[in-house]
Amino acid sequence: MNSYNEHIRWAVALSFLEGLGPISMQRLAQSIHDDLPSLHSLPLSAAVLAAGRTHSMVRIPLKGWSELLHKADLALTMAERHCIQVIWHEDSSFPIRIRRDRMPDGPLVLYVKGDATCLHSARSLAVVGTRKPTAYGMAVTDLWVEALAPAQPTLVSGLAFGIDSAAHRAALRWGLPTVAVLAHGLHTIQPQAHYRLADSILQEGGCWVSELPWGVDPESGRFPQRNRLIAALGDAVFIPEAGCHSGTLITARMAMDYNKPVYAVPGRIDDAMSEGCLALLTSEKSQMAFRPAQFLEDMQWNGATPESVLATAPNGCALAILEALKTMEAKRKRAGPLSFKREYVHRLCPGWAKSQINHSLRYLETQGQVKYNAELDIYSSSSASFSAEAMSPSTASSSEDSSSSPTKASVGVVAASASKSPR
Repeated sequence: MNSYNEHIRWAVALSFLEGLGPISMQRLAQSIHDDLPSLHSLPLSAAVLAAGRTHSMVRIPLKGWSELLHKADLALTMAERHCIQVIWHEDSSFPIRIRRDRMPDGPLVLYVKGDATCLHSARSLAVVGTRKPTAYGMAVTDLWVEALAPAQPTLVSGLAFGIDSAAHRAALRWGLPTVAVLAHGLHTIQPQAHYRLADSILQEGGCWVSELPWGVDPESGRFPQRNRLIAALGDAVFIPEAGCHSGTLITARMAMDYNKPVYAVPGRIDDAMSEGCLALLTSEKSQMAFRPAQFLEDMQWNGATPESVLATAPNGCALAILEALKTMEAKRKRAGPLSFKREYVHRLCPGWAKSQINHSLRYLETQGQVKYNAELDIYSSSSASFSAEAMSPSTASSSEDSSSSPTKASVGVVAASASKSPR
């Protein structure tokens, strides 16, 4: 079949049982411990009872174990074929934030496509909110991600319309790894309109995550289950906008159950898309997300992380990019501005992390060396040739200071940010 062990195989098989959730799976895992032969010798109906469920709660297939194990073998084969990691909850590579001691209702198996190292980052922030945000909510999302970028957190969200997708795009724009937690197997992307965004997440060093095996399609009941993973994978939850009946409030409640701080942006009192945030704040169940600087202080994220790109990018990585672009320019035959994709720069600068390259491209943009076309997702040279002299240490320092200044969190700047086009 494949290289996956029997623990994973039976857990995947049981995950195909309708009505058997993560808590029941954890209960069953604890009841059998390492005694897999006893599990396989049990009739499937007896295993369901051992998991704390009754026959009426779970739809048991006619062929019992053989049918479930066949589905599991197929799902694991497809995962291996499509470079999807399948991680057992007791493996050292399983993210510490969702292990049993921190998340009692966590998954036994995690599916990851992309770079799983960002699941182990020192700092992680979950960003969730309404699917119908206002311009204010979109601007606040981008503003906060920009202000927090020097702390280099991994951004976690659900790839949904609205605030979720805005958070992912902002993370990519400011050079941060981002994790898309999905409510279905990794054989598909929902909504399909976000396939290009999902692909960019993989290309920029992020990953897709699910606790559901290959072939399991999204259903309405799976989204609250997905939300608890988002809450657990973040060290805190940030909510730019949410309505009073938003699923975001479910994520907030779950985060509180996991002892994670929740930060809600205070919106206008007459705005339906701010009612959820205002309800959290008036009930004192969340903290006010007023200034990013205060959040950084609360989370003790003010110090630079080992992966911080700000200390090295302008002097080292940006110069390496300029050299690579000069080489590209020398080899081409036609005149005019040089156009290139970000992925091509990644290949030309293999010694630098993707997050460093992304930040350096943004820095080169501020220096007038390159231009970015957001609609085409393509860069071009601003002049006939590139110059390293433009990148003086004083200029680099002032650029870093201006790009990371937390004082931009005023309402006036947010309103101004809403009117400018993203890069």
